[in-house]
Amino acid sequence: MGNRVDTAKELTHRNQCISFCRGGRTAMRIKNRRIVIVGSVLFVIAIAFFFFMLSIASKSNDPVDLMQTVGMVSGVVGGLSLTMIIIGLIGKKT
Repeated sequence: MGNRVDTAKELTHRNQCISFCRGGRTAMRIKNRRIVIVGSVLFVIAIAFFFFMLSIASKSNDPVDLMQTVGMVSGVVGGLSLTMIIIGLIGKKT
């Protein structure tokens, strides 16, 4: 019965890991939650920035040029944030 009892730390480690089988060996990967959280926050900020600037664009001298620039910036930040989320979900080997 002593072999079947797992500590809380081992259970937490198992819940965080994703296993991939390669050549009979199992490589464990731990998700990086901090990168996923930062990526999610950046994604929300990019969307909020776009809609905030959309409300201001009507007062601009050149609203088309303003929205093109805002769209590019929001797109780049959104793309980087999605990349961060994916990399964080893939995780790192242990």
